[in-house]
Amino acid sequence: MNHTKCNVIIVFEGIADKKFLEDLICSKYGLTKNELKRYWVNIRGFQHVANTEFVKNNYLPAIEDDKKIIFILDADQTGIEDGGKVARTNKIIADLKKQKIDIDPEDIYLFPNNKNDGDLETLLESIFVKENLFFTECWNKFEGCITQAGEDNNQKLTIPPQKSKIYTYCQILLPSDRDNQEKAKDAKRNYLDKELWDLQKQTLKPLYNFLDKYFKE
Repeated sequence: MNHTKCNVIIVFEGIADKKFLEDLICSKYGLTKNELKRYWVNIRGFQHVANTEFVKNNYLPAIEDDKKIIFILDADQTGIEDGGKVARTNKIIADLKKQKIDIDPEDIYLFPNNKNDGDLETLLESIFVKENLFFTECWNKFEGCITQAGEDNNQKLTIPPQKSKIYTYCQILLPSDRDNQEKAKDAKRNYLDKELWDLQKQTLKPLYNFLDKYFKE
């Protein structure tokens, strides 16, 4: 692997994002996880993207070392504050500009596909292997049942978030012993498991195209 091609740091939001990207990058571009470990900056949530701590300790040293800073974050939903592709991209650029850091919008990728609303979990659901799509149908029925029960009983019931959906998908399909059940968790998940994930799905193409710019020889 020619490491001059991937002279970057990757800014991400949490451990689930890192584990997914780590598996994807190592598999596609031939890096080991040990080689890749120097590329990560966990900002622990979009709201911290221009935090002084990260500017001082990560961004400025990277710029001094002539490294490219790339951002792989969630788009979230249009309509919430700074949510959606356009608003979130503009917010990242504007906040960092206040810190005298200029970011090219082409170095920002927003899950699920750098275009639509959503997040990492939106993308993960799209790469379920086709044999397991029954899970989505079952989950949708579950959500409908909870919603209807709330209406029938005049209760405000909470639908579990997308993170719970992805965790449950892994949990029910992995063997029931403790070691395997641990692999359902964000930090332990194996995205190279072909029984669960299809990394050839077209929904990954925009992300692969983005990563090619920095990691492809």
